[in-house]
Amino acid sequence: MNKLYPRAAVGIATAALAGLSMAPATAITFQPPDELSPGASTGGASRGIIFEPPDDLSPGSTTGGASRDAQFEPPDDLSPSRTSGGASRESNYCFSSGEAPMSAIVPDISNGYTTAERPTFLAYIPETYAEEAFFSVQDDDGNQHYQATVPLPETPGVVSFSMPEEAPALEVGQTYHWFVVALCNQKLEPDSPLAIGSVQRTDRDAVPAGTTLEEVEALAEAGIWYDTVAALAQLRQSQPENTAVSAAWQELLSSVELDAIAAAPLAR
Repeated sequence: MNKLYPRAAVGIATAALAGLSMAPATAITFQPPDELSPGASTGGASRGIIFEPPDDLSPGSTTGGASRDAQFEPPDDLSPSRTSGGASRESNYCFSSGEAPMSAIVPDISNGYTTAERPTFLAYIPETYAEEAFFSVQDDDGNQHYQATVPLPETPGVVSFSMPEEAPALEVGQTYHWFVVALCNQKLEPDSPLAIGSVQRTDRDAVPAGTTLEEVEALAEAGIWYDTVAALAQLRQSQPENTAVSAAWQELLSSVELDAIAAAPLAR
């Protein structure tokens, strides 16, 4: 499952753009219900925390966990300086060779749920000379809901992208698309590397906070992907020596075919 969108809307001319713990490890596994499972499966039964996507979140036919119609719309002040032609020499060398690709931390489902008004999104950023990224949240019509230029870490890893308190809240029941675009040449270009995901806010009651592995398990069982992965990332950040948390994190990412970056550090 490829979660890298290598070109940022070529031809778009229209603007709209971590206490040591001795507890046994808990496996957090993405396990779709039978009707959402791939046609062929291997291995034994999963154990521990199981992420259960709701029935209406069937695996999408597109990559990156985004809906078919999601398309990055650059705002006026970041519109590509080129609207046609091939990748520039500089963009080709934006990331170190041999690195896992830039990836949104999402499962292959059409949308992921969140209960947060302003959720946190995660993406793996490989080693790059890009110093900044453009972070954008857009509605289903391509209208900008929130946007910001954010600094990138100097070392590769999983990076969190959050909406601040002053940003408008996501509306319940509405689908949004989020984008992280590496500004390889300090500006947006048609071939700028792009990670993308889709999210829908739900108003489910009595959802746990996710401050313990047990609560993360409950979130996963409720099918709230973004709350599950963000809570587990926060546990990993605050308890870097907790082997149970580390194992749970790796199991979760591996279960959604992100094995290549499951051992990657949290960059911030």
